[in-house]
Amino acid sequence: MPLALKSEAERSKKIEMGTMKTFLADMSEAAFKQYLESAIPFFAELHIKSGQWQEADATKRAEEAYKRMFPDGVNSENCHCFEIKENTSENTIGFILIQVHGNYAFIHEIEIYEAHRRKGYAKSALCNVEEFLTGKGIIGIELEVGSQNNAAHALYDEMGFSPVSTYMRKRFKPVSE
Repeated sequence: MPLALKSEAERSKKIEMGTMKTFLADMSEAAFKQYLESAIPFFAELHIKSGQWQEADATKRAEEAYKRMFPDGVNSENCHCFEIKENTSENTIGFILIQVHGNYAFIHEIEIYEAHRRKGYAKSALCNVEEFLTGKGIIGIELEVGSQNNAAHALYDEMGFSPVSTYMRKRFKPVSE
């Protein structure tokens, strides 16, 4: 598991060595609203496909879920919303949304934009997150990942994450009338 970086000089050295490719910048309210424009429909569709929600009220339920998680947007208590920036260009290449619960943090979502994937940016961003959180006295990170997302599983395994539970479901056939 990566260690927290101790200083700006150490961060600069890591950048020069190519191991630290990103940095985190506070997400603006405008960027958060833009994120919600795609996140809410995606979240609704995910729950429709899983059979948890009906299409008729899925968008409303997704909006309510995000409002519970982030009631004050980027300024929500115990929440940290970051844009992931590429070090050399300072372009935004993704985002990460984190919520702190006691001495653990939960990553609600991490995304590296399509054009920047498979280049080590997610790994670097997770190192940035670990540095940020350990500096605040947080002792661990949790997240949820789909069972079919093999690339994410490989990344999280490499970063020292380990499974703590398995969420399982059995779907019944509808009762015919």
